[in-house]
Amino acid sequence: MKLVILYGHYRSFDRTVLSWISSLEGCSYEFRFITFDRIDHSTKCWWHDNIKESPKLTSSQIELLKKYDPNTKIISQEFTKEELDDIYATLPLKVYIYKFNNIKELLSSIDDTKYDMIILSRFDTEIYNIKFKYISVENCEIKIGARTSGYFKGFSASDILCVFHPADKSKFYNMPNDFITRKYKFPEECYNEFYYDNFTNVRHVWHYDKDFRILR
Repeated sequence: MKLVILYGHYRSFDRTVLSWISSLEGCSYEFRFITFDRIDHSTKCWWHDNIKESPKLTSSQIELLKKYDPNTKIISQEFTKEELDDIYATLPLKVYIYKFNNIKELLSSIDDTKYDMIILSRFDTEIYNIKFKYISVENCEIKIGARTSGYFKGFSASDILCVFHPADKSKFYNMPNDFITRKYKFPEECYNEFYYDNFTNVRHVWHYDKDFRILR
């Protein structure tokens, strides 16, 4: 059985969910969701030059989430002025802390003996040419989606999609304290290094704009 974990803001899930269902055709699978009570960010980021508070999730959006994961967790994302001012790579550092804590919370709560694969992604990921029925993964192996670039180990956007064996879930529990701010020009680079530090076999299998994309 495949476990699909989606985390972060809801964003365009209404428009991406069918691509997920198609990609899982022929599989036994379960979804696990953790999201925020607002549809999008309410912080500074690279595509907004000021703070904008996005609308809260509607009842129909919550209903859609719970259709696929009845235990969907919806949390409030709040920031103090000091947290908003604590910027790293155009976003408040707390945004990254939320992200890593959410991943850890979901992974640590699952019975990994039920699954043969964990798929980790975001609500705004649209899948094109991936059929998870034909994909397998071994212990200490991670398969990633990314775009080729000049970043660490030659790829970026590696935080959007990855697949790994459930036996490796604890690798995500103890990120270094300086995981985000260590020495990177771009926040995606920390993922690249994390993968290579913690997995014996890192494989760039899926390509941005060919096999998947972010649908805003």
